[in-house]
Amino acid sequence: NAVLSERIVGDERIRAPVLIAASGPTLERLFPFPDRDAFFFITLSSALKAVCSRGVTPDLCVTTDGGYWAKHHIAGIGPGVPLAFPLEAAVPSNVLRNNPLLPLDYGSPLEQKLFSLSGIKGAATEQSGTVAGTAALYALSRSDREVFAAGLDLTAGTARAHCEPHAFDGMIDASSTRTAPLCLNLYERGFSSAALEIYARWFSERTGEFARRFYRINPTGKDLGAIREADAAMIARAARIPKDLREKVA
Repeated sequence: NAVLSERIVGDERIRAPVLIAASGPTLERLFPFPDRDAFFFITLSSALKAVCSRGVTPDLCVTTDGGYWAKHHIAGIGPGVPLAFPLEAAVPSNVLRNNPLLPLDYGSPLEQKLFSLSGIKGAATEQSGTVAGTAALYALSRSDREVFAAGLDLTAGTARAHCEPHAFDGMIDASSTRTAPLCLNLYERGFSSAALEIYARWFSERTGEFARRFYRINPTGKDLGAIREADAAMIARAARIPKDLREKVA
């Protein structure tokens, strides 16, 4: 990644309230979104397809997963969408050549050496065990405003685990047969929640400034301790939407 990255963008302060799109099913309740331009819109790579299919172009996409299959989430990213990623992330080579890039710097000695050799200035941030956590930490450190997250359900269920459309939909469909139909595949996936439990525990342990400025929108999943839910009025105030239009937000 350090060798192939070409279009490096600057790491700047965020002046607007931040909206993070995660890939839980409740993300779909966010749309149609009445005042997208009032927010700095960050989408996690796993939610990118769902966000873009609804005509919304994010200000930043964040990916952290180093696994091979993670590339599928950002394979269709628009050429103008900036991508934030640590050097360890799996990023398609064409994205490294064509997209605006914001390499994230977790501060490890290896990263420092690679950044130095490649002449790249990384954006310093904290590492977490989940891309949602890393995106939240980045947003909170670059902005003094509220940070909202939609689709941050962090729980398995007996229906879909992700918003639609999703990058893995085709693979799940392809693995379905007459004796192992789609409904069975989705049902079984609904009980694979060990990773979600770990992610939820991480968010539940956040206190202080994180818990004070970070909110969830329309959560139906795990309780996250001190992390509060944002109601429509709070979102409207953050976006500075006039009172007579706030009912549309609700």
